[in-house]
Amino acid sequence: ALNEELEEMTSEMGIKFIPNMAKLDLQKMIRSSKYYEEELMKETLEAIRKETE
Repeated sequence: ALNEELEEMTSEMGIKFIPNMAKLDLQKMIRSSKYYEEELMKETLEAIRKETE
């Protein structure tokens, strides 16, 4: 579920999601995206976290 949500989120940002990608590499790619907005990403990740609990 978490990987599917991350894949969808990164796809919408124009980032190719690789399932075994290191979290740090994924974080760098997200932050370098022209669509990155820190507050929006925090809210999105918090919602994903709650759904997977």
